[in-house]
Amino acid sequence: LATKSKRWPLCVDPQTQMVQWLKKKEEKNLTVKTFNDDYVKQLELAVQLGKPFLFEDLDEELDPMIDPLLEKAFVLSGGQKMIVLGDTQLEWSDNFKLYMTTKISNPRYSPEVMGKVS
Repeated sequence: LATKSKRWPLCVDPQTQMVQWLKKKEEKNLTVKTFNDDYVKQLELAVQLGKPFLFEDLDEELDPMIDPLLEKAFVLSGGQKMIVLGDTQLEWSDNFKLYMTTKISNPRYSPEVMGKVS
């Protein structure tokens, strides 16, 4: 589910088993951040370079800035896939992977959020 889904996974992970598995699976390439961190530049680099990115310890609200990623709102510009994050248009790498985890054992995400993630 975490690797084959068409939507980005949001995993309920109170015991951090998913985080441990991802860190082993992706090894040195994985960038791990929370929404409390200054994550924007690292996320932009991951999107452009096709690296995996993990948001861990999420609350029940997601940052609206990542909505274009969750919706995979690509724009074709000169034959190249692009995505807009905030005010920045970025070149999209098909190798990019986004993972999200929460430690909340029974989270209550909005239907809009649940429609964007798996």
